[in-house]
Amino acid sequence: MIIYKFDKFINENLSSELGSLISDENRDIKEELIQMVQKSVNSDDKNVFIEKIDSIIKDPKDSTIEGLIQDADIYEFYLKFRNDIDQILSDSEFFDKLQDFQKEYNCISLYDIVIKGTMEAVNVVVNQLKEDISSENVQ
Repeated sequence: MIIYKFDKFINENLSSELGSLISDENRDIKEELIQMVQKSVNSDDKNVFIEKIDSIIKDPKDSTIEGLIQDADIYEFYLKFRNDIDQILSDSEFFDKLQDFQKEYNCISLYDIVIKGTMEAVNVVVNQLKEDISSENVQ
């Protein structure tokens, strides 16, 4: 006899609910971040999720996302979404201000720039995610 968890039979969860709200811009990264943030808060409650998103936006340096804590994990995230991340950083004029960014964050190696630049892109996507969710709540 096989015992299945009840969750397998429920089609609605936070990821699918929020997945239907997000725009197509950077969709893959947004879906991945939804899962990571949901794992961080360990809850399917939408309000708890939104509170975590708000805390990440308010204080990105001190807020943690499960799976983006260690530099090695951040680097793996970069490798998975490198083309999208590079485009996000290019669109946000990150590369135009690279020297200022290096001084501000004390980046002394290429690895530091990749890690901190990836987190900059994550912050941009988290803001987009917040806008997507907020715009749905208004309608």
